[in-house]
Parts: sequence; structure tokens; C-alpha cells
Amino acid sequence: MTVAGALLAARTTERNGRLPRVPYFAYQGLIFFSASLASQVALIMPFAMVGGFLILLFAFTLIFVPVIAGYFTSLIAMARSRDAFDHPYGAILAFIPLANLYLLFATNREPVFGRQTQSSYLLNGGLGIAVGLVLAASGIALNRTLPARVERLTTAILSEPDMQGPTLEALLRGKGLTKTMDIMVESMKLPLKLDDGRILIEMERHGTTLMYVYSVVSDDGASVAQWSETLVEGNCTDPDLRLLFEESATIEHVFLSRNDGYEDGRIRVDREICGY
Repeated sequence: MTVAGALLAARTTERNGRLPRVPYFAYQGLIFFSASLASQVALIMPFAMVGGFLILLFAFTLIFVPVIAGYFTSLIAMARSRDAFDHPYGAILAFIPLANLYLLFATNREPVFGRQTQSSYLLNGGLGIAVGLVLAASGIALNRTLPARVERLTTAILSEPDMQGPTLEALLRGKGLTKTMDIMVESMKLPLKLDDGRILIEMERHGTTLMYVYSVVSDDGASVAQWSETLVEGNCTDPDLRLLFEESATIEHVFLSRNDGYEDGRIRVDREICGY
């Protein structure tokens, strides 16, 4: 998409401006920072999944932003190429790793045609270099931290009781079953003591199975048999868990003896058992 933007600039502009090395570097930093800042719209991804405009969000971040960045990068690269080589064709170097450094550091030539592009004093000399470095570093920081911030926001929204239902449905649409189950596991705060003596000590995903592991006082499985009907009914009637079951997920409740750690019983719940 970046190359598409560059080709668009090459076909639609007839400018003859020239750009020295320092302003070119500063403009590069500005374009990179602007694109990185625009990409932060990905932070609304959880709301886009709920609101049904996830495709528009992807179109903006994966198509619109790269095309615009490529367009303006091509403009300044052609101006830099005219300044260094007396023609605009060296702009292609801006899109080739390492070769772009040659375009950046190429010595300015006396202008044969065109005029020197006027740049702000902020983009010239030592100040221009500093501006370029700050903008580039800021853009890198934004890009490196974005995935983690999106993940934290998604997990936080999922943990809200009033948002869990619709968000879970949206996560299943946007991320799929296993990733949604991973987020559920990460958002669970353990250990969790339950009213009937059970302590939920672990929650794990194995394939498409969500496993709840409890610590209980061993009574040769008598309590497990007592809990079985309640757990199956509770899981099958839970609207959020039903979303998982309809995606062919399975839930297993595993009970470990608090005395010796051996398994005291296991309850399995899936779509077939619930009769969906």
C-alpha cells in the first residue's frame, strides 16, 4: 500500500522543488510519526468489534494510512533526489532498506533546474536533526507499545460485567475461539474461593477446552457428584458460555484433593450435553 501511494504521487505531481539533507530527514521523521499516531486508532478495536465497524478500522490502518504515508514520502524523496542527482528518479531509493541512507546522505548538487524548497527554520541545521530524531523515536515508541496497549484494553473491557456478554461475542467474531478463551484465562484473578468450599486455583485452555481446576476437601467424589447437576445446569444456561459452546468449545471442571493433590473427579460440559 505504501508503494501504491508512492506511485500515485509520481503520476500526479509535477513539482520541481529540491530538498537538502536535513529538511528531508526531518520531514521523514514527521511522516513516520504522523503515520504511527494515526495507527493508534487501533486502540478502539474492542469497540469496533462491538459496534460492527471492524472492517472500516482495518481499512483505515492497513490501506489508508500506508497509502498517504507513501504519497508524502514519495514527494519529499523526489525533491531530495533532484537536489542530489538533478532528477527525481532516485526517489525509489527511499523505499529500499539501506539504500534509503544513500539518498539521505547524498551530497547536494548545484541546482540545474527548479528551485530550492523553502523549509521552516525548525527543519534546518542542528535543530532539524534534533526534530527528526525526536519524531522518529516517538513514532517507534508508539508502534512498539501499541499491541500491548490494545491487548490490555481488550482484557479490561472483557472483565467488566456489563460489557462481558457483547464483548465476548465480538471477540469471537474478531479473534476466534482459542484467542478469546486465552483472553478469558488472562482476565481471571486466581485463586478464587467459592461458597461451597471449592477454591478455583487454575484456569487453563487446552485446544478448544476451557479447564477449571478446583482444590477441594476429598470425600471420595461424593461432593463432585453433588456439584455435577448444578455446574452443568449453570454452564448450559449461562449466555456467555453458550457462545463458546456454539463454537464447539468444551468446559471441564477438575477437582483435586486438598490433602494429596490427586484428582477427585471431573465434570465435562459441551454443546451436546447442553442439548443446543
